[in-house]
Amino acid sequence: MAVINGTAGNNNLVGTAAADTINGLAGNDVLRGLAGADTLNGGDGYDAAVYWDSNAAVSINLGTGTAAGGHAAGDRLISIENLTGSVYNDSLVGNAGSNSFLGYNGNDTLNGGGGNDVLNGAAGADRLVGGDGTDTITYGNATGGVSINLATGAASGNDAAGDTFSGIENINGSNYVDTLAGGVGTNVLQGNDGNDTLSGAAGNDILVGGAGADRLLGGADSDYAYYNASTAGVNVNLTSGTGSGGHAAGDTYNSIENVLGSNYNDILVGNAVRNILLGDGGVDDLRGGDGDDWLRGGAGADKLNGGNGVDTTAYGASTAGVQLNLTLNRGTGGDAAGDTFTSIENVNGSLYNDVVVGSAADNYVTAQAGNDVLYGEDGNDQLLGMDGNDTISGGAGTDTLSGLNGNDLINGGAGADTIDGGVGIDTAGYGGSTAAVVIDLLNNTVSGGDAAGDTLIGIENLNGTNFNDRLTGNDGVNVLQGGVGQDVLYGKDGNDSLVGGGGDDKLTGGEGADALSGGEGIDWAYYHEAEAGVTANLAQSANNTGEAAGDTYSGIENLWGTAFNDTLVGNGFANVLYGNAGDDTVTAGQGDDTVQGADGNDNLNGQDGNDAIYGDAGTDTLNGGAGNDRLAGGAGADVLTGSEGTDWIYYHQSSAGVTINLATGAASGGDAEGDTFTGIESVYGSAFDDTLTGSDVSNQLVGNTGADTLTGGAGADAFTFRAITDSTVAASGRDTITDFSSTEHDIINLQPIDADLNDTGDTAFTFTDGGAFTGTGHEVIVQGSGGIYTVLGDIDGDSTADFAITVQSATALVATDFAL
Repeated sequence: MAVINGTAGNNNLVGTAAADTINGLAGNDVLRGLAGADTLNGGDGYDAAVYWDSNAAVSINLGTGTAAGGHAAGDRLISIENLTGSVYNDSLVGNAGSNSFLGYNGNDTLNGGGGNDVLNGAAGADRLVGGDGTDTITYGNATGGVSINLATGAASGNDAAGDTFSGIENINGSNYVDTLAGGVGTNVLQGNDGNDTLSGAAGNDILVGGAGADRLLGGADSDYAYYNASTAGVNVNLTSGTGSGGHAAGDTYNSIENVLGSNYNDILVGNAVRNILLGDGGVDDLRGGDGDDWLRGGAGADKLNGGNGVDTTAYGASTAGVQLNLTLNRGTGGDAAGDTFTSIENVNGSLYNDVVVGSAADNYVTAQAGNDVLYGEDGNDQLLGMDGNDTISGGAGTDTLSGLNGNDLINGGAGADTIDGGVGIDTAGYGGSTAAVVIDLLNNTVSGGDAAGDTLIGIENLNGTNFNDRLTGNDGVNVLQGGVGQDVLYGKDGNDSLVGGGGDDKLTGGEGADALSGGEGIDWAYYHEAEAGVTANLAQSANNTGEAAGDTYSGIENLWGTAFNDTLVGNGFANVLYGNAGDDTVTAGQGDDTVQGADGNDNLNGQDGNDAIYGDAGTDTLNGGAGNDRLAGGAGADVLTGSEGTDWIYYHQSSAGVTINLATGAASGGDAEGDTFTGIESVYGSAFDDTLTGSDVSNQLVGNTGADTLTGGAGADAFTFRAITDSTVAASGRDTITDFSSTEHDIINLQPIDADLNDTGDTAFTFTDGGAFTGTGHEVIVQGSGGIYTVLGDIDGDSTADFAITVQSATALVATDFAL
């Protein structure tokens, strides 16, 4: 008894006449046990047990691992895939895998079992049973031609004489003149050498004539002629039914639709039906004919001419990405290098990163794997991204664009397109639109620009146009990018990312922890749809609460609160903070900010900077903080605190005249009713008849329209007029300054008024002595005496006063009393 071990390579191991144990180990091994009850263990690889020198017939079953008869008697077979029988009448049975059996001589029974098996009965009248799988009978060892018909079961000639078979799909003939016929279903018939006749019958068959002048008869369905083993280029013409060159020399064809060429320079010509022409290697010339053809040039600089019909070029076998342009009719990269196209409408790409540009025709492009870029151009195109993160652009026309797997960017372009993102995180882009778009992913509605008529499926993200877009997300996680323009972005539910881009944008994150990025321009974060109050802090978003909780800000200047009680906080930039309804606490940052409480009893704080603070309705508290601030309490009894700087109180929106006394702190009438103020230096009145009184510091009083009474008090006061309507010639709208004092350096400020309507630009007034106009326009004169003076102005040069101011002054008014 011997134990024989192989190596990791391919071994040929021979036992003794005793009971041996032979271990092939790794590699594709051949084990010959000879006589004795042997244990044959092939190990890894594709291993064979051979019995050609047995002294009697053998019976072996790889499924059970048992053997009997001759040298096989008592043998145990483990991990054996292939068998060679004896010169006697053997029985060889396979297992569930793919087996290869050689019957040798004798009338053998070969049963493949499961798997894709190869059965070679060799000489003798053999019974060949394929079993499950796709099985092949081969006559490569025959010394003469064979005739096999799978449909009728007939077999004759040389090694085939007397053979019977079942469950056989494919035939490998001899190197002589064979006649091979298939049956129902798909058959592979290989003639090898010799002038063979191959008949596919029904099914999609593959006919491999090999060397020799062969007759290839496809029969029904769609059949192939294969020349991949040819040692030279072939010329196959399915229209004429003739071939030449290489293994095609002398071949004829009938009912052959498809051709696989050689690795050399082939010419493959189709016919009037749909052909599949595969060039394989070499510089090939493929011509499709009249049908809807499929052309694959393979490696080499190929000429692909689809002919009539809707034709496809394919690059699935390319080992690198391809770049194809059906408009320019040329290709680069991978198998497309040097390719040219004529009448090609459709493309099937490679497994790598492709770039495909369509034409004016209706193109169908399938990208396969890789991160591909597809452009449909004109026409009603169908573009499929398949696997990978693809960029797909439909161009003009009514296109169907499908990302399928991966995170895809899809741009439909003009036309009513169907955009289907498929699996992954997909984006519909509208960057090329010539008008704004309105897209709502939650309600599946689209309109405007290139979005008009589009259908969006499986889209998570949106890219807008260069115009004023309105983009709305859904309940998932969305990325909405507005692009250039004044965009309105709604994230809705989910943790969304909203990017305004260029322009002054309005961003509403909605529920979830949202990232709000305004980009360029003056941008807003909105919380007006929230169902409860929020804390929104532009400087420290970690302090946010409510619907703003988790939100972050970048490039956001302004905040819009909810209808409830909010806390809004600005940052170091110039912010606009709008409390909306509710009792809000709004605190500006270090910039020149605008703070507006809106309805409710609000607490509004300016902090640093020159701020404008508006209380609107309600009993509000306004604190300007540092800087020169403008405070407008609006309706209600408001508390107005100027703090540091030169601060204003405004009543320009009051519905009635107001009485303000900065010296005593008294306020009544209109929006001033009930107001209290401290640290205020200047007042802007209402559009009605106001009484404005300064304090003992330098004040600035603006009466606005109406017949106002202005009293500066002590200090160098400025009485400012911003338009000729602020003080009219008519007494019903004329203002009165009650205590003008040159010695206290009071000033009448007319600089805000454009003094000459007949001139472009902003013209200053000229003070004219003598109390009369000269007709030059832009003139100011003073009339009166005894402490009562009238200031008159002419802005149109007709020597008639366009505005008038009554001034009570202890001294006559001169040019230095005015800011002109």
